[in-house]
Amino acid sequence: VDMLSKLKDQFAKQKYDMDREELTAKNAYEMMAQQLADNIENAKHEISKKTALRAKTQEAKAEMEGEKAQTEADRAEDQKYLDETTALCAQKSEDFSSRQKLRAEELDAIRQAIDIISSNAVSGAGE
Repeated sequence: VDMLSKLKDQFAKQKYDMDREELTAKNAYEMMAQQLADNIENAKHEISKKTALRAKTQEAKAEMEGEKAQTEADRAEDQKYLDETTALCAQKSEDFSSRQKLRAEELDAIRQAIDIISSNAVSGAGE
């Protein structure tokens, strides 16, 4: 009977120790499972945030590329207009210079005609 009592006490102590170990292991498992679940939730949240940011960034990029293309087209038109205007200005300047030269030659011819008409050699011929 004494031996059975000792075995009963020993088994009760072992059962208590094993129950405590099982409870500790269960608690550690639950904590680890909760931590992993939190990590998964945080990762999903970060993924959704980064996906939204990426979509916004790509949208802004597409918009800016469109603006760039429009700006480049506008610049090309403006450059073409500038080139045409510069060529027109150069042509008008050249035309003006040639007209000024022609006018100077005409004035010189008129002076020569006045000198000839005013000269003594011609003054008596008309009378």
